[in-house]
Amino acid sequence: MKSTYFGLTSFQKSEQTLEQARTLVQNTLFPVVLGFEYYPVVVFGSNHLRGEELTESAEELRLRGMHICESSRQGVAQIHSPGQLVIYPVVPLGHLKISPEQFVEVLRSSVRSWLASHKITPDAAVANIIDGDKAAISQYALAINISNDLKLLSLAKASSIPMDSVEKQGKQLELKDAFDSWVLHFTHFLLQALPAQRV
Repeated sequence: MKSTYFGLTSFQKSEQTLEQARTLVQNTLFPVVLGFEYYPVVVFGSNHLRGEELTESAEELRLRGMHICESSRQGVAQIHSPGQLVIYPVVPLGHLKISPEQFVEVLRSSVRSWLASHKITPDAAVANIIDGDKAAISQYALAINISNDLKLLSLAKASSIPMDSVEKQGKQLELKDAFDSWVLHFTHFLLQALPAQRV
């Protein structure tokens, strides 16, 4: 499995990188994991309600320095900012014979195991799995609050957004170190999910 952490990036640039990764995975059937930290941005997913899921208007958010972007990924509005790690595991689920439901459980198990390895309570609200399309190539994302400004997350009305962070739990982590260590946990649980004949 190839993994790359890109650091602080604009959302638009990451979308281009992600599309290239999906094409690569489609052609090679080899999993890729990408990690990003974003400049302040509100990302409207394919199910968004024209900003109704936010506590402020798009104009007010722009005055705060937030970029407004639209994405084909599922979901409503997601807020990203520096200090938050956003991970995209691009995996050929169809080829590996892993169902979307199994894959979500792989993500959940990876998060729980990763949190425990850093002595953070597994039910701490620091991570959020962002819904993906049920496609042959995984479209899911994972956002982990490391040291980001949690007040920005309150701009979204959705109650499922995690309002805790690794830093608030009393731990200090660099985002690249967090990414690299999470990938190890993810690889372990992904291998466990493979059908017996593919292990």
